Amino acid sequence: ALRQSGTFGVSAFWHGMRPGYYLCFAGMFFMVAVEQVVSAAAHATGFTTAAAPRSLQMPLRALVAAVCYLWTMGNFSFLGAAFNMLSWGDTMEVWALVDFYGILLLLAPLAPCALVFAFAPRRSRVPTGKPSKATD
Repeated sequence: ALRQSGTFGVSAFWHGMRPGYYLCFAGMFFMVAVEQVVSAAAHATGFTTAAAPRSLQMPLRALVAAVCYLWTMGNFSFLGAAFNMLSWGDTMEVWALVDFYGILLLLAPLAPCALVFAFAPRRSRVPTGKPSKATD
C-alpha cells in the first residue's frame, strides 16, 4: 500500500500542484485497494467461474468482465472530472451535480465483501506433503 500511495502521490506531483490531480490520484489509490479486497473475498470463498456448470462458465465470465468494466469506467469518469477541473471548488461542484455517485460506486463492492469475510466458510489450506520440521 505504501508503494502504491507513493506512486500515485508522485504521479499527482508530476502533473502539478493543483487539488484536482491529488483528488484524482487519491481516488485511484482507493480503487486499487477496493479491487484487492474484492479479489481477496473471491479467493477466500473459492469463487471462480470454473466452479459454475460448464454451460454457464462463458456467460458468467462475460458478466463478471462487464460488471468490472462498468465499475472501473464509472470510477474513472468520476475521478477524471477532478483531474480536468483542477480546483477544489470546481471539482466539488461537478461531483455535486452527479450526487457524488463515484464515492458510492467506489464503496459499493465493500458491503458484499464484508459479508463474505464475516459469513462465508473459509477454504482449508491444502497440505503440501512436506513434513514439518520438529523442534526439540
